[in-house]
Amino acid sequence: MLGAVALRDSAVVESGQGRTVLRDALYESFLGCQNLVKVVCAGSDTRLAEIVETIGVGKTSLDGGHIFALANVMKRPVVVYASEKVEGKFRSHLRSPHRMSGVYLPSLWGPSETYPDPLLVVYTPGHFSVLVGFAEAGDTLTVPLCDEMLEPLPTQYGDDLQRDQYLRNMREVEVIPLLPQDGVGVKVVSVCDIKVSPSPLALGYFQQLREALLARK
Repeated sequence: MLGAVALRDSAVVESGQGRTVLRDALYESFLGCQNLVKVVCAGSDTRLAEIVETIGVGKTSLDGGHIFALANVMKRPVVVYASEKVEGKFRSHLRSPHRMSGVYLPSLWGPSETYPDPLLVVYTPGHFSVLVGFAEAGDTLTVPLCDEMLEPLPTQYGDDLQRDQYLRNMREVEVIPLLPQDGVGVKVVSVCDIKVSPSPLALGYFQQLREALLARK
């Protein structure tokens, strides 16, 4: 089971000219990593200027180029979901930055240098919400790499053949649509796994809470 959690990037970096932590990391990445600029901007100085300007403006919506950069900053795949109502009925013909949903791989790193469990994100106009799994540490969650119509998500800024290298237990499964269309009773979709592990941040929080409660006794 998955649930959505909205997160706000509000911590400001002292030396970041008012930029928040996330935006400052993206800003420094585009200024300092030529390989990132090459992949996302494809030699376009106009595109680079647009990306950097967008990062610097607080509360301005980011696009797929920024998500690809984030995947490489975290060394972890990012899977973005968005409905057809958000992206339009012709989204299958679009790629980033004109389409947000997709699979973003940390392909600027070697597979052995990255973490294979993807971060799952839902995009609504101007907002990102992180999907979190309701599971115990050590459990495995299986997540789809398709949209709500069971159509495959594109690999943004990369090749579908790279997925096996960066995603955990990438495979294809047969599913039965809830509302079969055009007589199709079974569809084949790609999925991957996420191994649930304890969050160091959560463990630290609960350790501090425990110590505070013991101190009150």
